[in-house]
Amino acid sequence: MRPIAGPIEQSDGTLPGLPATAGGRLRCVATSPCRGAAACLAGERERWLLWAPAAVGVGVYLYFAGTSEPPLAAALALPALAALLLPALWRRPALRFAALLLLLCATGYAAGAVRTWSVEAPSVGRKIGPVTVTGRVVAVDPLRHGARAVLDDLSIGRLAAAETPARVRLTVRVGWTALRPGRVVTMRAVLLPVRPPVAPGAADFQRRAFFARIGATGFAVAAPVPVREAESGWLASRIEHLRDTAARRIAAVLPGDAGAVAAALLTGHRGGISDETMAAIRSAGLAHLLAISGLHIGMVAGIAFFALWFGLALVPGAALHWPTRKIAAVGALAVAAGYLLLTGATIPTQRAFLMLAVAMAGVLIGRVAISMRLVAAAAAVLLLLSPESLPTPSFQMSFAAVVALVAAYEAWSAWRLRAQAPRLPRPLRALAGVGATSLIAGAATAPFALFHFQRLAMYGLAANLVAVPVVSVFVLPMGLLALFAMPFGLEAGPLWLMARGIDLMLWVAHGVSGLPGSLALAPAPLAWGMALIVAGGLWLTIWQRPWRAAGVAAIALGLASSVFAARPDILVSPEGRIVATRTADGALAMSSARRGRFVARVWREGEAQSEPRFWRSDRLSRVRCDALGCIYRLGGRLIAFPADPAALAEDCGRAFMIVAGFDVRQRCPDVPLAIDRTVLRRNGSHAIRFAGGRVDIRTDRDVRGDRPWVNRPPVPSRRVRLARRGALAELRQ
Repeated sequence: MRPIAGPIEQSDGTLPGLPATAGGRLRCVATSPCRGAAACLAGERERWLLWAPAAVGVGVYLYFAGTSEPPLAAALALPALAALLLPALWRRPALRFAALLLLLCATGYAAGAVRTWSVEAPSVGRKIGPVTVTGRVVAVDPLRHGARAVLDDLSIGRLAAAETPARVRLTVRVGWTALRPGRVVTMRAVLLPVRPPVAPGAADFQRRAFFARIGATGFAVAAPVPVREAESGWLASRIEHLRDTAARRIAAVLPGDAGAVAAALLTGHRGGISDETMAAIRSAGLAHLLAISGLHIGMVAGIAFFALWFGLALVPGAALHWPTRKIAAVGALAVAAGYLLLTGATIPTQRAFLMLAVAMAGVLIGRVAISMRLVAAAAAVLLLLSPESLPTPSFQMSFAAVVALVAAYEAWSAWRLRAQAPRLPRPLRALAGVGATSLIAGAATAPFALFHFQRLAMYGLAANLVAVPVVSVFVLPMGLLALFAMPFGLEAGPLWLMARGIDLMLWVAHGVSGLPGSLALAPAPLAWGMALIVAGGLWLTIWQRPWRAAGVAAIALGLASSVFAARPDILVSPEGRIVATRTADGALAMSSARRGRFVARVWREGEAQSEPRFWRSDRLSRVRCDALGCIYRLGGRLIAFPADPAALAEDCGRAFMIVAGFDVRQRCPDVPLAIDRTVLRRNGSHAIRFAGGRVDIRTDRDVRGDRPWVNRPPVPSRRVRLARRGALAELRQ
């Protein structure tokens, strides 16, 4: 029976406005691209809605990409202005589609501004302490030695109430067992500003802390002293107390890395895992098993669903008269909600829980709910409620994986219906499912792993084929059983069994990470390249007609963008504690092997450089050092790095540029360019490049500007600003 022709396709299955034959359609599109694109767009009308979260995401991105904070009233006016276009363009479908996307984009921009306004709080701009800090414990993350605690409702010595941050994060080494969520404690601590980006365009720790309302970090210099016990009526405190109690009881039964991994899987606390084990897990491509996400929510819900369904089926009266499948769906959703809260309710778990809730609603009404529209709805909700999650690796990699998996499922289902492919035996089907899921999710998240971490796990597929079934079939079921047994004090047995599965997972991780070439370092795609990758990925997965193949070309071009990266010749850390210079063979050599190790590691990984190199021990560094400092010659210019102010007597007269962690400009007013303590405090990290007689200087301030989360010290004197401005203008002429 021939299907009834609708407004999208004609009765013969062709698109309106295009010839019936493939050759005719190709010639039509080649001679009239606009007509062909309009016809293809009309043919995909049922998929238009899926671009809604992408439009919201563009608006959120534009908000965070700015270098100055827009007025809140102006941001809120943008959606209203965009809505005014709808009546004028409503009659033409393509223009209506564009107007709706513009409205959603403006809404995303406004959501970012509103979220920033709602969480803004004071932050510490300088080192303070030791001072007395009194506050309520919000969360406790156990470490290998000690714990990291977040406190709110603060009272801090030397700070007025108007200058006191909403929250601080402190590392406690001694007496940390006194830290319990909800308990008010007092301690002597040193407070520090949140670390700025280690290079222009690097990870923005200050932005993450700002939206978590953390205005300072630091460390305790004395054991915390309890002031009063937890407040019983505070829901968030009770949840954190349960997390903390579960983590401590797991550690009491399972010491070492097995217990730390169990705590990570059941409570979301990963601080207790040793650096060696964590490095092996990353190199083997198994880090996603510890980052609570949709995989875990799906596993937990699936275990609970089938356990409840099977249990009800064993009861004759229930199996005959009760809707056991629907009861199991409600129970699985409740278990997943508890797991969501117990593991910290991260962005990936929120996305997964929203999708699970809709899927279980589909079970209740008898419909299949796993679709791309479900993913789009979850993305739109999270972007509007938590727009700050968009730049984070967890949001990007989580949605990249799930979008690719759903698109692959849609394509596979359509192919099976057309080809009437036979079903594989159940064991082969399970193995093929794990392999295909790992391959698709790994390919979808690889560009984001390159962009954020500059690394790829080369044997991740093989490791996941072993580890994922172990975790899903044995480790997590035993973990859930242990959680249900904890109120009765019977968790030791299930935890011991869980540890045996974790031991196998860690054995796989260490074995795979020890293979040659298990971890490949590669340069990150540029920002415009990532934009092409995201756009190409969405084009490929949202559309369903042959023109979707254009997304592959966009992805390929985005991945190749790293070839066009202009690598800096000199990198300066935000405090000037460590400097890196370009060697004769194109690598980075560091000024010190002891100072700024974290900064140096991030710089090396950004360059896909596996081994550290240092000025004084590398013959290709082009840096010459003595007791007072070092000099570096590049392009006929001399750059001085004095370690002692006494070196300025010689450097001031001969250096083109001086880079130092102390004040230079007042001692050397005639040096063409000085990057000293005052300049670094004002502008943050520096990336300097010499090209064709020009000096290109890119600073953290150039990238981030003056946003509410950018913690800047007081502006330097007018004389210093004018001197630097004049020097830069002269250099760039």
